Amino acid sequence: MIQKFTKKGIGQIWLIVIALLIIGAMRFYNVVGWFFSIVTVMAIICLAIWYYNKKQKEKREYLTKKYKKKDIVERIMYGEFWEGQSAKQLRDSLGSPKEIDETVLKRKKREVWKYNQDGYNRFRLRISLDNDVVVGWKQR
Repeated sequence: MIQKFTKKGIGQIWLIVIALLIIGAMRFYNVVGWFFSIVTVMAIICLAIWYYNKKQKEKREYLTKKYKKKDIVERIMYGEFWEGQSAKQLRDSLGSPKEIDETVLKRKKREVWKYNQDGYNRFRLRISLDNDVVVGWKQR
């Protein structure tokens, strides 16, 4: 039987991970001293910043090739959503939704994309799309 992690269980896992990182850092400090410990931490931070910037640049280039309009690319990069936005643009902006409710009518397809789940069937953001175009949203 598959069990889902509860918030308490996830919190305990993170606590263990953080404790292991602290123990490892203390042992590293005892072996190499404070100077090399600081240099190592700074190098890790610099690598993380470089990697993040590289990924952002790649994403911006990909979106520019895909949509050709700078204003749309900027809005997507900032994670915005707006009325008239296409489903592809919304997915590029906010990522895949946690859940999609779909209703097919005679002349249109209506979907509700749900983001930021709070509890069972509780979401902080619901975006409504008609024929793959954003027509509105509810945010709490």
